[in-house]
Amino acid sequence: EGTFVSRQFNADLLLNFSRNFGAISADLVLGHNMFSTGWEELTGEAHGLEIPDFYNLSNSADPETGLSGEKYRTTALFYDLNLAYADMIFLEAGGLQ
Repeated sequence: EGTFVSRQFNADLLLNFSRNFGAISADLVLGHNMFSTGWEELTGEAHGLEIPDFYNLSNSADPETGLSGEKYRTTALFYDLNLAYADMIFLEAGGLQ
């Protein structure tokens, strides 16, 4: 007898900015990401039934139970910057932490 539960969560936040300074235009994207996943497992075994054909952990002379699981989480910050001069010269930069 046992149960298994699995969970996943993923979220993104994006902020966009655009600005012109005469012949120079700038676009900036700032972002944040969060990801988490995990699972849990509950198990039980009945050994040596005291009442025949009554399958329940409370009817076991020697029950075995177990609980296990794992969790994993990441977060990240990132950016993307685009600069242009007179729509002829371009500079782009990006980063992730």
